[in-house]
Amino acid sequence: MKSMLRLSFFGAMIALMASLFSGCLIKAEASIESMTRFEGNDVNMSGAYTSGQNIRVESLNGSIRLRPGSSATEVTVTFMPFTMRPDDEEEQAWAEIHDDLRLSVDDSSGTILIKASRASGSNDYLGAEVRVDLPAGFDG
Repeated sequence: MKSMLRLSFFGAMIALMASLFSGCLIKAEASIESMTRFEGNDVNMSGAYTSGQNIRVESLNGSIRLRPGSSATEVTVTFMPFTMRPDDEEEQAWAEIHDDLRLSVDDSSGTILIKASRASGSNDYLGAEVRVDLPAGFDG
């Protein structure tokens, strides 16, 4: 009996892990629903850079890509917003990308802060890929 319970628990854990990595949503009533990735329009921002200044990037969900840029006095950022929702929730997906995603480049202090965050209580799948073009000759 104990081995059956262990196998049952192990099977449930495997199903849960698979759903997390495959874009599926497991509902309380034990059904599995496929998810769709909805991608918003790119958002471009920039910040003034001076030699020796640090750049910090914060993002809860999404990749961060750094690459050399051409301007010596500016850091440019492209945010590529996305969320995942069940197939029939397209309207909610666009609303949360528009209303709940917080994107910013703040160059008002000694460090340039590039941030992709989301409103409290919003969908955990909401995020943005972040591409940062570092200033030419970046030495921060």
